[in-house]
Amino acid sequence: KVGGLWDSLLGEGREWWMFSDSDFHNTEEEFWPGEYSKDHTWVTADEEYTAEDVIAGLRSGNSFSVEGQLIDGLEFSASDGEASATMGGTLEVAEGEIYEITIRFRDPDELNNHGDNPVLDHVDLIAGEVGKRYTPKDKQDYLTKDTNETTTILASFDTAGLEKDAEGYYVVTYPVPAGLQDMYYRLRGTNQAR
Repeated sequence: KVGGLWDSLLGEGREWWMFSDSDFHNTEEEFWPGEYSKDHTWVTADEEYTAEDVIAGLRSGNSFSVEGQLIDGLEFSASDGEASATMGGTLEVAEGEIYEITIRFRDPDELNNHGDNPVLDHVDLIAGEVGKRYTPKDKQDYLTKDTNETTTILASFDTAGLEKDAEGYYVVTYPVPAGLQDMYYRLRGTNQAR
């Protein structure tokens, strides 16, 4: 939900990332973990990665969740031309400076484990202000604040109007002028029409 609980947490500057789960109970009627609902996480390791490397990747926020293999690759970053930040990262930009958000994603042309091939319809770039972090001293707001009224769909990109690069990825760049307020950005994609 745009402006809901997750946006409330992000709007307080909390590093709270979204993950998918596999609620698996029945080998005959359900998808096995990872067959339909998946998490993709960037893992940095010298050679073979360990469980600790995966946990560090999850904690970094440089990951995305997907159902039905709607996409199988995503790179989401912001850059001012000199410095950049990936998902979960922070980019410091001076007020009035223009920085660029880059979204690179791949919609695979193959059947998923359900036997169909969902086609990505559009991707929403969602933005919200980062404000006060509530603590137990803030009593009422700390216990009940579960919305972020500053959250909005900043831009929406229809895949029908995009071209793929040589690796089969759609690439979108979106310029943003830096303001006084700290901001966060997240993405949402769907195979459903608006």
